[in-house]
Amino acid sequence: MAKDDDQLVRELYAAFTEGNAARMQELFAPDVVWHQSGRSVLAGDHRGVQAVFDFFGRVAEISGGTFTVELHGVVAGDGHAVSMHTGRGQAHGQTLEDHNVLVCHCSAGRITEVWEHHEDLYAVDDFWGQSEI
Repeated sequence: MAKDDDQLVRELYAAFTEGNAARMQELFAPDVVWHQSGRSVLAGDHRGVQAVFDFFGRVAEISGGTFTVELHGVVAGDGHAVSMHTGRGQAHGQTLEDHNVLVCHCSAGRITEVWEHHEDLYAVDDFWGQSEI
């Protein structure tokens, strides 16, 4: 199962990079939850495929479409996969280069939950913009 979970997460990165929403929808469980840490306008728990797509849409909107990810590797075990990547983008006159880890829970060939962890959460919050919380 670990090899399948590894491939599942790699396919998510490929679909995100290609902007292939249909493929991403196939990879996510309908009740997927994406946990975005921090206090930025993007932070919080995004529940369901549409909420995750809305989150991705805000990333594209705020960055003016400049946000990209460079996958460095995926390590998978029984029902989980951890990916390492660098996220890059431009927003608010700033440049982001964030070393990032996604911890993904996988079940029945789909991603059911994602926890996102950043190298420098303060810098990430400043880049995306602070929320009112």
